[in-house]
Amino acid sequence: MHELGLSEGILRAALATPRVTRRNLRGLTVKVGALSGASVSALEFCLNVVLEDGDMTDVQVRVEEAPARLRCDCGHEYSPPSIFEGCPKCGGFDREVLDGQDVTLESIEVDDGEDQGQASGAGP
Repeated sequence: MHELGLSEGILRAALATPRVTRRNLRGLTVKVGALSGASVSALEFCLNVVLEDGDMTDVQVRVEEAPARLRCDCGHEYSPPSIFEGCPKCGGFDREVLDGQDVTLESIEVDDGEDQGQASGAGP
């Protein structure tokens, strides 16, 4: 289950962000690309396990799936409902993946002593 390794890397990346500590971390938002090979539910579970192991059970975890974006040789860009479906314009399968292969740490929420405490971060 590579989601456990991903979860550990996500937490390391969050804690490496300036002004983020185990004590002030309040939330993580992670985007999982549809073609990343990672399971949204498994990643969410593993993130919660890693946070619990680090005594950070108050951290809110949001894991969202990001759709794949492809560009067909005919030039049409689209998000397929399934990777096994051809281009909706020409029916072709010769295409380039533009987006949807990554797991990205989209945002980090921190308690900075005020109501608004949010920092953004990039994924591992």
